[in-house]
Amino acid sequence: LDHFFNWEFILKDIYKRPFITLGFLSFVLILPLAITSNNNVIKKLTYNTWKKIHRLIYFIAPLATLHFYLITKSDKTEPIIYLVIINLLLAFRIFHYFTKNLK
Repeated sequence: LDHFFNWEFILKDIYKRPFITLGFLSFVLILPLAITSNNNVIKKLTYNTWKKIHRLIYFIAPLATLHFYLITKSDKTEPIIYLVIINLLLAFRIFHYFTKNLK
């Protein structure tokens, strides 16, 4: 809206600043999680469908922390801490998934 739908300028701005794309993509992907996070919707969707939708978080969390890393200008310590924590948690989930399925 700032650029009054000047698509050429908007696309150049997105290319120049990838943190905008990552942030917007994270926001758009988290909307289904927010919409489906109440008991009425879970009952309508069934638990298994709801669980599949909420697996998007494994994709959203690294995107959001990468967005935070790129948007931080000076001290990048905090975003790096978040990136490390999320990567460790995802690695644990992947390890747990494969060891559970091998048995």
